Amino acid sequence: MAMRFPRAVLLPALGSTASPWKDTPMRAARHGSAVSRRSGREGSARTRFACIVVCVATAFAAGASTPARADETTGLALYDEGVRLDAKKEFEQACSKFADSQKQYPRPVTLLRLADCYEKIGKTASAWSTFRDAKLASESVVNGGKGDVKKEKMRIDEATRRIDALEPKLTRLKLVVEEQPKGLEVKRDGESVPDSTFGVGIPLDPGKHVFEATATGAKPWRAEVDVSGAGKTVEVRVPRLAATTPVKPDANPDPKPTPTPDPKPTPVKLVDPVPTPVNPDKGSSGSGQRTAGLVVAGVGLVATGVGTFLGLMPGVNYISPSTTTTLPHRVGPRVDSSRRGSSLLCVKGQRQR
Repeated sequence: MAMRFPRAVLLPALGSTASPWKDTPMRAARHGSAVSRRSGREGSARTRFACIVVCVATAFAAGASTPARADETTGLALYDEGVRLDAKKEFEQACSKFADSQKQYPRPVTLLRLADCYEKIGKTASAWSTFRDAKLASESVVNGGKGDVKKEKMRIDEATRRIDALEPKLTRLKLVVEEQPKGLEVKRDGESVPDSTFGVGIPLDPGKHVFEATATGAKPWRAEVDVSGAGKTVEVRVPRLAATTPVKPDANPDPKPTPTPDPKPTPVKLVDPVPTPVNPDKGSSGSGQRTAGLVVAGVGLVATGVGTFLGLMPGVNYISPSTTTTLPHRVGPRVDSSRRGSSLLCVKGQRQR
């Protein structure tokens, strides 16, 4: 049977008279080593987390700064096709292949090939600027210590030599603008020209170029200029743009035709004719008198004829105005024959009084 010893008996055996509630030196050492191990593990975990965060952030930054490209395989295939076309002296097509290859998979060697191709087709300004880009790209590779440094140094030397050879052959353009009105925009071959280039000789590929200028409230200007001549500077002057004439509204504009409605039938008003009064004063007075005289003469003739007729008839006596005769029967009212001067006729056979 195992014996149990009081706790107080065990304490001296530990080599310390300290309080049991305090760690002895040996226990303290053990505790310290455990704490150090835990802190070491926590520190390493924090370090690993920090490294992960830095790596992720670096990857995002690299992805944001690196231009997007289709893929490396396409770029290499286009580069090989450009080399083949260049060997066949089909330089126009070779330049197009090299340019597309550089977009897909940028490399200093592709830029060097493209610059050489531009020079072969006479684009001296494009060749000069592309040789400069190739030199900078090779210098970046050498400085970064990546790739074949020896080959990149050889490319730097080649680009520098070609740049120096093209420099005196460049055709430059100096654009002179006589006046810069509000809203002025100058274009060369459809692309805007920055104002900062006005009056500066800029290398330009030889050939015909189209220049345009527009401004607010001004007539547009356009010209086609042949820029050529190795080592020459061609000056193109943009004249003062003429102001546009505002169109004044017509003071008396032609009125719009008003549609005329169909005329309604007008009712006819019947008016009784007014008799025209006869003016007795009109006409000749002599003709009226003649007419009256003719009427009176006619009546007299008729009366004379009737009297003659009655006088010739049997049984009829003529009574003079001086004779007073009383007739048994009154034919009509009594007439004063002396006043009227007329004659009376009596029927023969009646008694006179």
